[in-house]
Amino acid sequence: MTLSPEGLKLLLDYEVGGGESYFRKFLSRPTWPGEQSGVTVGIGFDLGYNTEAQFSESWGPVLADTSFELLKGSLGIRGEAARLWLHSREAVRSIEVTWNQALDVFQRITVPRFYLQTMRIYPQAETLSAPARDALISLVFNRGAALSGDRRAEMVGIQNALRDGRLYDIPDLLRSMKRLWPNTTGLQKRRDAEASLFESALA
Repeated sequence: MTLSPEGLKLLLDYEVGGGESYFRKFLSRPTWPGEQSGVTVGIGFDLGYNTEAQFSESWGPVLADTSFELLKGSLGIRGEAARLWLHSREAVRSIEVTWNQALDVFQRITVPRFYLQTMRIYPQAETLSAPARDALISLVFNRGAALSGDRRAEMVGIQNALRDGRLYDIPDLLRSMKRLWPNTTGLQKRRDAEASLFESALA
């Protein structure tokens, strides 16, 4: 599947600072984005939330064998443990990914995977206009597809709103999630951007 221009821009804005220039300056080497993230490579490919099989499918054809084996050690490690893991491994921090490699994995693997995850929890999203659908793909890309617990209340609310046809409730639910990151400006701005993209599709 292909993201709308608006959806692609939103994801690139929040995953790689808008595109190639920012990526080459800040993200061409493995990073730890913070919060509960794992070591991340390319365009938002979080090793903390990928299996060895997924990593192999995505990056096996792209990375040198040595780089692949080094990064494999971070699979499943999240949060502060991931930060410490990366900080203690200079060889991993020296691995470099090109923009073309990152974009290849993003378009070939990452976008289709998160599209399927989004449709699994929000099947009605398939009937939405592409920008509205892509706002929800961005949400799942960033937060995953889990629906259990208080921190997922708004995500369940979106599921119910889609089922009931209450589309105009969804932007408020996206913005309501900002309660979860009172001190993380980037995530607050991302929820606002997703809400605004969804609203633009409704208009």
